[in-house]
Amino acid sequence: MRVARKVVILIGDEGGLGAVISDGLSVRPGSDLSREQSSLQLSLENYGVKDPGVSCSLIHFNDRCGSPQVLIILVPNFEPPVAACAVNEILATVISENSSELPIIVVPIFQPSLKISQEPKKPKLFDNRVAIFGVEIGLVTDTTQAMLSGIPKPPSSLRLSCETSACLLQMIRVLNIPSLLIGTSIGQPDISAKAEDIQGVNGIGEFLANCTGLSFSKGKTNWIEREKSRSQEPWRALYG
Repeated sequence: MRVARKVVILIGDEGGLGAVISDGLSVRPGSDLSREQSSLQLSLENYGVKDPGVSCSLIHFNDRCGSPQVLIILVPNFEPPVAACAVNEILATVISENSSELPIIVVPIFQPSLKISQEPKKPKLFDNRVAIFGVEIGLVTDTTQAMLSGIPKPPSSLRLSCETSACLLQMIRVLNIPSLLIGTSIGQPDISAKAEDIQGVNGIGEFLANCTGLSFSKGKTNWIEREKSRSQEPWRALYG
């Protein structure tokens, strides 16, 4: 698998927001890029995990010569401790396939508003419409700084609610990969989503489109009802 210079890693949350963003990103009119889909299968046998392993959906945006420019990876939301094993394998694949130069990884998050306490100052609006926040993770470069120009940092009270996202960001810090965390606060997803929640998701999509040279279709932003998680024992995946 050839890895692009810019990689977007979307976590397949229960609300389906990662899939909403990946479906909404497409080639800009007049661009010479092409959009292709594939899958990535990774084994976790080295960690003692006996289930089928990791299956990720991939969306490639290649130029007319077939050179990858943008890669979107849609990762399932794993439970601990499998989440750490899966994230380590995904990042190892991304780095090993792009050994000459580290890619820039963008990690979008959709944070439930209850996980963010009230701040004395409201975050600035992206394009004067939607409040989003962002911060550099890992190696800081001129490119990552430029990509976050004008975007406020996350509130100090931010606590990640997604285990896979938390593991991903921790691994990125350890490996010192130039990366961005970009997020927005949303309410509890249901059939009738609040207008500001939909705008927040659109804001993330527009940011990704701007920094990757792609187009984002707001019409793809359909709220997906959050399904109840099935009760399970995460440690059973490691020991069978």
